[in-house]
Amino acid sequence: MADEPHSNHSERPYIHLFRAEQYNFVLDLHTNRIFSLGAREAQLFNRWQNGETLAELVKEYPAEVARIQEFETQGLFQCEPPEGLAFGASWEQIREMILRKRQRTVIEITQRCNLACKYCTFGGGFSDHRVLTNCTMSDDLLRACIQSGFEYGAQLDEIGFGFYGGEPLCAFELLKMAVAFANQLAANTGKRLRFSITTNATLMDERKARFLRDEDFTVLVSLDGPQYMHDRYRVFRNGLGSYQATLKGLRTLLEVYPPEQHEKIGLSMVVPSSGWIRYLRQLWGDEPWLPKTLRANANLMNVPDGMELPPPPTAPDSTSIKAEWIASLTEERAEKTRLAWSSYDSPLAQLHQRPVFSGYRRTFYPNGCCIPGTRKIYVTVDGDYQICERVHGAPTIGTVRGGVDLEQIRAIVQEYCDSSFADCRECWAVSLCSMCFLHAYQNGKFSMEKKREYCTSTRDSRAARLSLYALVGKKFPHKLDEWDTYEIS
Repeated sequence: MADEPHSNHSERPYIHLFRAEQYNFVLDLHTNRIFSLGAREAQLFNRWQNGETLAELVKEYPAEVARIQEFETQGLFQCEPPEGLAFGASWEQIREMILRKRQRTVIEITQRCNLACKYCTFGGGFSDHRVLTNCTMSDDLLRACIQSGFEYGAQLDEIGFGFYGGEPLCAFELLKMAVAFANQLAANTGKRLRFSITTNATLMDERKARFLRDEDFTVLVSLDGPQYMHDRYRVFRNGLGSYQATLKGLRTLLEVYPPEQHEKIGLSMVVPSSGWIRYLRQLWGDEPWLPKTLRANANLMNVPDGMELPPPPTAPDSTSIKAEWIASLTEERAEKTRLAWSSYDSPLAQLHQRPVFSGYRRTFYPNGCCIPGTRKIYVTVDGDYQICERVHGAPTIGTVRGGVDLEQIRAIVQEYCDSSFADCRECWAVSLCSMCFLHAYQNGKFSMEKKREYCTSTRDSRAARLSLYALVGKKFPHKLDEWDTYEIS
C-alpha cells in the first residue's frame, strides 16, 4: 500500500529521466512506473527537475502541465523523497518468517577442495575471508543442521537444502548420509524437498551422477567459458588447468540425466570483467555437443588483493551475446543460447515484473537485500549461521546448536537501512537497486565506504538495463507479453 500522495510544486519531482536511442522516458521512483515522453513533455520534465515550478512552466506548456496535474491526483510524480529504507513488514512479521518460513539451508559440508582457483574467495587473497582447510562437517552437526532446516521451515510445504564447499564431492559419502536423513524427516513430516549442489565437476563420475539424478538434485557446475578462459584461473593444485576434467564431469551428468531433466543442470561462469562476457559463447562453438538450452549465468569475478586483471581480447568475436539476443527478437526461429537468455531475457523480465505502487511511499525497500534467515541461510562447517554463502565479513547470525540470533539480524538490518539511506535517497536507482549485504561488510563490520565502491557500477548496470527494457518495449512490444509469463525466482 502507498502512503498518502504528497504534492509540492516548488520542489523537484522524485523521478529519473532517460533516453534510449531517439526516445525519451521517465521513471517515477515512488510508483516504479515508466512512461514514454514526447519531445515537449521531455523538455518540461527536464526543466521541472532542474528547479522550475509547474506554476512557472504552465504558460509555456499548458496542456502538458494539465496532464501532469491529472497524474498527480493518481499519486504519480510526487516531489517528496522517502523517509527511510525498510522491508515493509513489522518486526513481528519478520520474526515469524525467520523462525518458521526459511526456504533454503545452504550447508558448507566441507572446506576441502581439489582445485586451487586463482580467484577463489577462500584462497587467501581476501583479508576478511576464511581460507580453505581440510575441515569437514561432523555427522552429528550435519544431522542437526538438516533438522534445523525442517524446524525453521515448519510453515512451508517445501524446503530446500544446498550443499557447498570447498568442493562438496570431496565429502560424497557425508552428502549421501545428509540426503538420506533429510528424506527420513520428510517422510515423517510430509514435506517436499529440493536438493542442490555447486560443484567444479572434476570429481564427477557415473555413480555420483546417478545419485544426484535419483535424488532430483539441481546441479550448478563451475565452468568459466572456453578452455583459454577457464584454464587461466581454474587450476589444480599443480597449476594445470581443470577444463578437460570439468567437461568430462559435465558430459557424465548430461548423459546420466535424461534430456527432460537437463533443466536441472546449469553453468556458473565467472569472468574477470564485463568485457569478457561476449567470449563465453565460444564455449558452444568449441563443444558442439553442449546443449544450447543449458542454463548458464555469467558473473563478475571478485578480485583478490594484488591480482591484476587481463584486458579482454582486442579482436572481437563474430557475434556478441547481445547481438545473438537481438537477432532472436527480429528473426523467426533465431537460435540463442541460455547464456543469452540469462544475460538479457531473465533480467529484463525481472525488471518488467517489478513491483508497482499507487503513489508516495514513505519507505523504500533496502536495495536488493533479502531478509536474513528467510529466503536462505548459510551454515559453515563449524555450525555458524551466516547471511549467505556469498556474503563475507558480516557478523554471524547464530549457530545450529544455539539457534538464530534474532537481535543480531535486527541490528544488521537496521544498521544497513540507517547507514545507506542518505545515499539511497539521492540515487535515482533506489527503486531498482540490486545491492545487498554482499558489498556492505568488511572484517565483521558494516562499511559504507566498501558499499560505495560498488554503487557506481550497480547504477550503471541499472541504467543500461532500464534503457534496453524501454527500447524493447517500443520496438518489440510482444516481448512484454512474453515476459509477463516468466517465472522469476
